[in-house]
Amino acid sequence: MIHVRDTTSSTLQEGICLIVSHHNLNIQNVRGQDYDRASNMCGEFTGLHTLILQECPYAYNVHCLAHQLQLALVDSAKEVVDVYVFFKLEYDCQC
Repeated sequence: MIHVRDTTSSTLQEGICLIVSHHNLNIQNVRGQDYDRASNMCGEFTGLHTLILQECPYAYNVHCLAHQLQLALVDSAKEVVDVYVFFKLEYDCQC
């Protein structure tokens, strides 16, 4: 873990490259990326994903499937009462 001065994509890229090189790893061997959908991460032209992809053409970004599922379930629960009730009952049973 390192401290970064800001969360711009270029600063985050510098931090990632620093950590990778500190562990004697080659950034060219990166084969995957996973970030949230924030613009500094996934921006098409200057996002961290794009900057890393310029150095590592095989470092594809696959948005976290668990996060996508969570977002879909939250939206569903807001619209469909039965979905909300199901998760509420499940939560209550676990407590």
